[in-house]
Amino acid sequence: MGAQNAQLRFGTIDAGNNWWWAIDNLTLYTGDEPPHFETQPTAPQGPVVGSSAIIGTGTPVDFSVTMSAEQAPATLQWVRMNGATRTVLNGQTSETLALATPALSDSGLYLCEATNAAGTIKSAPVQLTVAGFTIVEQPAAQTVAVGTPVTLTVTAESATPLTYQWFKGTEAARVEIASATGATLNFPAAALTDDGLYSVRISSAAAGTTTFSSVVQLSVLALLIEESPPSVETTVGGEATFDVMVNGANLSYQWLFRPLGQTGDPIPVAGATGASLNVNPVTRFGGGYYSVRISNPQGSVTSAEGKLTVLADPSPVEIFKETWQSVVLGPNVEEGITTGSGGQLDAVWSPTAPNGWTIDNTGMPQPNAADPGASDGVKEWYGWNFAEPLWWSATAGDQGRSGFLKGIGDSQETGIPAVVAVADADEWDDLTHNPGTFN
Repeated sequence: MGAQNAQLRFGTIDAGNNWWWAIDNLTLYTGDEPPHFETQPTAPQGPVVGSSAIIGTGTPVDFSVTMSAEQAPATLQWVRMNGATRTVLNGQTSETLALATPALSDSGLYLCEATNAAGTIKSAPVQLTVAGFTIVEQPAAQTVAVGTPVTLTVTAESATPLTYQWFKGTEAARVEIASATGATLNFPAAALTDDGLYSVRISSAAAGTTTFSSVVQLSVLALLIEESPPSVETTVGGEATFDVMVNGANLSYQWLFRPLGQTGDPIPVAGATGASLNVNPVTRFGGGYYSVRISNPQGSVTSAEGKLTVLADPSPVEIFKETWQSVVLGPNVEEGITTGSGGQLDAVWSPTAPNGWTIDNTGMPQPNAADPGASDGVKEWYGWNFAEPLWWSATAGDQGRSGFLKGIGDSQETGIPAVVAVADADEWDDLTHNPGTFN
């Protein structure tokens, strides 16, 4: 190619000190020259490349680079690094990055990337810290009993250190609490004198800002009822138990009762001085309202009322009644009579159900069609049948059947003979029948 001259130009970054620079190898190449920066970005407070800037939230800040006019055109892109996370700043593609109103989330390491056909280079980075803070959780109001530990807490986010100072009171009446200079205000054992309004002043020296939290109430009670007596429903003769859950020490109890319809003060329940009250048995006129007065040396408080409702006695509800007395009984067929004479009696048995009833005897072994009279067991007890109760008892030597008196009372009241519905597998089995059992 012949001899050609090459001019090498070296640019060094002003390190702001007396360091010296050395070069240990060079590479010559053909084609477009890679982009390079004539000037690097610097922090607003000085020209030191790679330094950091600390600004308050909302304070405008610019970072700039200058590209060499002799190189091939390059595309610029500003990025922010937060650890290993790389964020491309959309629209920031000029030599100057302008942040008009930086927020806490804009803190990070900023640099500019320049790209052309020969490759990409990165500028020196500048650390930007946006000072200031955001209260992400205000202190919460609390209610506690005397002697209970309690803590008020504020949570603030900031990229720079914050200082705290807690106060009791509000506005002009705020009083600084000595040594209360953290994000929490602790009361190891709350006292009645701790009751009041509290707030915390938060300051950022880096941002030069100070903010007060919201004012919250800390209520310290002589004792605190956490759960009042419940309402209870029961019937006459039952029992009802009322309980109360209390936070406090050295407690004494007195249960109170207010009858239904009474609007005056409740009356003490004699002997009811425990943490729970058991009413047993409950009487018909025992309905009303129960509460409990709880005391300790610091004071007393009365719970909300729990209502005792006495329900009416449960009574049976008659859905329907069947006495079978509408069944027309006829003579016996195969079953013996009470005298043992072998004859028939009038009005002792029927296989026919009264109106509205249907008998299903499909579970019984069916009679032999060829000889139905001799192979179907005792006819009177094939499946369900209806019988005069005393005759039914006598056919089997009683076997305790005479004690079955459910239908007798109706017979005595109406004068109509008593009838019972009978499924008597034992008596049916006394004569030959087709194989099978009573189902």
